[in-house]
Amino acid sequence: MTSREDQNKSSNSSQVLSPKDASVFKNMMEFYTFKNYKKALKLAESLLAKYPEHGETLSVKALLLLFIDPTRENEIIDIAKRGLRNGINSYMCWHVLGVIYKHVKKYRETAKCFIMALKLDPHNDRLLKEICCLEIELRDYSAFRRFASTQLKLKSKEYREWMLFAFSQHLCGNLASSCEILEEADKLFSSDYRVEDYELSESIMYRAMVYEHLGEFEKCARLLEQKAHLLKDKLTYLELRAKALYLSKNYQMANNIYRQLLDLNPNNARFVFMLFLTHHNEKVRNMFLFQLSEYERPKRGSIYDEKLKSDSKNFVEKTVKVPEDHDYPIVLSNEILDMDGEYSAAGWQLEHRLYHNFDMYMSAKSSSGNELYMNCYSFEDYVLNISMKLDLSDLPDPTTMETIEEVMQTVDDYLSDYPGSDLVVYSKYRRPLKRDTYPLFMFTRSLEKEEEDLLLEALDGMNLKDPFIYNSFVFTFTSGMNFYRRAQKYIIESLNRGSTNIIRSFLHCLTFKKAYILVFMLSGFKDKLSKHQRIDTVKNDVQVKWSDHLVSCNYRSVLTALFLAKVYDFMGSYYRALDVLNLGLEIAPTSVDLLCVRGKVYRHLGDLYRSNDDFCMASDMDRSDRQTSAKSAKSILRTFDFDYSVTKWKSFLTEDVCKKNEKEAPPEIPSFKFELMYAKLKSDLFLKSCMHCDPNHECASEKLKESFDKYRYILEKHSEIYDNQLDFHNYCLNRLSYRVYYNFLKLRSVYCGQGYFIKALKGAIRCSIQMHHLGIETELTTDHVFRNKNIEYCVEWMKTVLNQRVYDAGLFGLFYYLASICDMDLLFKLRCITHCYYSSRCNKLNGYLIQMVYHLITYHNHSSAFEMDLVRKTLELCVHEDLSPKTSELNGEYADRYLDFLMDQVLETCYNLKQVKGLILCAYNYRTDGLLERIFENYEQLYRHITFKDYLKFKRFLLYAVHSCRISSNKDFLRRQIEVLNSECSGKYTIDLF
Repeated sequence: MTSREDQNKSSNSSQVLSPKDASVFKNMMEFYTFKNYKKALKLAESLLAKYPEHGETLSVKALLLLFIDPTRENEIIDIAKRGLRNGINSYMCWHVLGVIYKHVKKYRETAKCFIMALKLDPHNDRLLKEICCLEIELRDYSAFRRFASTQLKLKSKEYREWMLFAFSQHLCGNLASSCEILEEADKLFSSDYRVEDYELSESIMYRAMVYEHLGEFEKCARLLEQKAHLLKDKLTYLELRAKALYLSKNYQMANNIYRQLLDLNPNNARFVFMLFLTHHNEKVRNMFLFQLSEYERPKRGSIYDEKLKSDSKNFVEKTVKVPEDHDYPIVLSNEILDMDGEYSAAGWQLEHRLYHNFDMYMSAKSSSGNELYMNCYSFEDYVLNISMKLDLSDLPDPTTMETIEEVMQTVDDYLSDYPGSDLVVYSKYRRPLKRDTYPLFMFTRSLEKEEEDLLLEALDGMNLKDPFIYNSFVFTFTSGMNFYRRAQKYIIESLNRGSTNIIRSFLHCLTFKKAYILVFMLSGFKDKLSKHQRIDTVKNDVQVKWSDHLVSCNYRSVLTALFLAKVYDFMGSYYRALDVLNLGLEIAPTSVDLLCVRGKVYRHLGDLYRSNDDFCMASDMDRSDRQTSAKSAKSILRTFDFDYSVTKWKSFLTEDVCKKNEKEAPPEIPSFKFELMYAKLKSDLFLKSCMHCDPNHECASEKLKESFDKYRYILEKHSEIYDNQLDFHNYCLNRLSYRVYYNFLKLRSVYCGQGYFIKALKGAIRCSIQMHHLGIETELTTDHVFRNKNIEYCVEWMKTVLNQRVYDAGLFGLFYYLASICDMDLLFKLRCITHCYYSSRCNKLNGYLIQMVYHLITYHNHSSAFEMDLVRKTLELCVHEDLSPKTSELNGEYADRYLDFLMDQVLETCYNLKQVKGLILCAYNYRTDGLLERIFENYEQLYRHITFKDYLKFKRFLLYAVHSCRISSNKDFLRRQIEVLNSECSGKYTIDLF
């Protein structure tokens, strides 16, 4: 900056410096360059004493004050503006004001100032690069392309500038132009790129990605093959090339490369599936259905395409089409070809779950007539339906059976009433139901014996190095006696090795039947080991090779108890799991693994104090294990000991960091999961206190404020990850890391659709609505919202979310509630309803949707024929065809008819907690004709298979309903239902804490 400032003529200002004072000005700039800001400020003050209106000196003074005391923000900006007024034609004045705006994160104003400075110095390439970074930060990709073009004209002999311009075309959606620019650059600089080797490698892989987006897979593979000697990231190179070869249907070469990838990364299950998809035997390939539609069509390319905000219907309503002439037994996930984590990044890209091919397949099967698929609009609904239908307590205890044949006959007879229920992993506590843990595959039917043998033969031919991966696939593709024999051999070998996590190899395939077989097998092992007998002599056991080991029988008993308890916990048989764990702890009372599993089982039973005791004991025994310490901190938090849990959480984050003083202490690491738990439990305490005291009581309102503040903290920390990343933009543009950078920008453009953000925003909206009703406000210091206005704060976030592609039915339900409070127009409410409809995958019985539709019909005063027509068209989309309304019918009578129809549908087809919540929200403030009583007529069926987690959620919901209900009779009825819920669950779980 100094060289530029030295070139400026003082005549640009309204006052001209004398030669002597010009020398002082030069000395001042030297002090600034060497960061001696206080001495520079003294010289600036001396100059301003003589020349109070000298623009450049005023600008430099503002810049110096920014570094000395940045808290004087308004004063600094005023001084810089005064300097600009007196030096309007000075590059320095414009640039300094831009730097100050950049420091206070007003990037749009920064860009304006830098553009004006560029007009005064059009050949400043460094300033051009800064403007490019600003335009990317502001998501103005057209402006970025314009300045990238200017940069290319200035430095057309630089390979970097060609890459920059090609990248700008890519961001604007001009994939063909981007490709042509990249090809031309390669021709011009093929002899001398004049970039670092790693940068050249990244630029070549970026060019391959552009070919892939265009659908030019053969060109992509050919480019990677020709430039292989220039590529440094061999793993990414191989994966890109293998993917391109597979998509161009060159299966043999793709198979060879996936074998190389598997040698480099032997624990990657995706590569194993790709070996099946590229297998030389067509019969093996034809056993897998993998939809290629999203890969085969050219992408639009732009990550800021307005059309993408309105085309969700195309994604939601399409289905996986299985050809009628062939019955594929296995459907593969979109994640199989996912290189960049878009489908597998632990909930960070939830929009992809909206049109996950498993969900589309289930939506297509929902009309098949099978009871298990009925009203299943997603894979999650399907798994939940199975977990509600099947229960281990309905079957005799496997330990009472003598032979494996008897066990299989028993479970087959039980599952015959639910065809298709043994095709998916079973879990009573809903672990596989999270959207970020969808499996890589799902079965559409059981495998035939010949198909099992064919898959196992292909698997053996892969020569997998990782035994975990190999055995996981073996247990997935086998069933019946074949599964029993292989599982028994593997478990005995694992027990002899002393493995503590044997269940890991079964988690991906543990259907109800296989879990029942494991319970029988492990119970036999446990009985034999308790008598100090050899476990390979159990009656009807298949003889396997046995080698004597130095591992004691007691140790194998502990490992067996650990594995068996995990299976029982997996199937929801918690008291049996406790019995097994207690027997194991009698042998090894200091086993950290047993204590952690018992703490988990106690948590599933609702006994949170005992769970906390076990986790804390395990953490004290092994202080070096961060995972155990994290579980301990969360268990403490569940007992509402907030201060100690935070202390525990921070201690394990920083205990191994040597810090001599507070300045060297590492920054606090935010954990969104822990913070969300903290905020939710604070909100729970508020709802609980509302049952016993006045909600306006200072103690109760303080808990609600703390919960809201914590949610606000999560939202702001989350947005910091994706906003204000100018340094990162500059780094990626300079290092040519465009392939990874493009994926980051794509993620950044939809960061509001990520799991933790959605949960935090929903929590903040609920808290703000409750505070609005109670007249509670908190001090907000964020610049872009009104102070002391919680609702306005949430509305600002709502505007941000609606500018991105976010799909969450519950979130749009809360947006509708906010719109009603803020008296927003009808068009916005209809937009919320349609977003909710598509986010629920066109489920017309979605609990959030029916509440919004009922409220719209009941309370909206249709003031014009145009609005009436809009409402009618929206209802035609979102309600059942039997209820398609006419314009004249949109009144209270139609609303009651709509709700009665919903009641009949829910009670007959999908009577579960989610639907009941929607019906309650429709009726509790609007109907007094016994509708609530009808909803809870079959409460025994509703609560029969309820888990402790669902109990907490439903009780939290009922407490909220009681708190917000305006009809006293309905409020009393809901209070009685809370007592009924407690009574039904008190025999299953420990609910004293709640």
